[in-house]
Amino acid sequence: MKTQILVPKILGAYLILAALYQIGIYFWRGSRPNDLLDPRVGWLVLLGGGPLQLGDHLVKTIECVSGIWLLCLGGLFVLGRHWLKTYIASEILLAAPTLLLLASYLSSYNVHTVLYQFSRAIYIFVAFSVAPLCLAIYCLRKRRIHPADGSED
Repeated sequence: MKTQILVPKILGAYLILAALYQIGIYFWRGSRPNDLLDPRVGWLVLLGGGPLQLGDHLVKTIECVSGIWLLCLGGLFVLGRHWLKTYIASEILLAAPTLLLLASYLSSYNVHTVLYQFSRAIYIFVAFSVAPLCLAIYCLRKRRIHPADGSED
């Protein structure tokens, strides 16, 4: 029962730290320090330099809004409100462009691209998307198996 309360709060604290990092890198002296350190680099490639070419300003806005959204959700988790389904759905939508970018790295025939860019990007993707998403799914499953109020979710 205690883990049902503690684990979402840990997830919330993790999301707050990840969101602060994500927002912080966008305001790093007015530009990004390195795209490989960006957890939402897929948005940059898809909208900024990819097929749509909508510009860096729009991409930066989308990425900052996604950071603020994660900050708000993390705050709700820490305060005891568990919007797990909302977080899971939004994380899947926010991480999808980065997942597509990782898949494009793997389909590259250039060994340097695969070894250098993919290996760095996968660590960031796992730390900022996969790990918290798995923790949220774990919390949701635990809540369904052992509901606090005696009803199913």
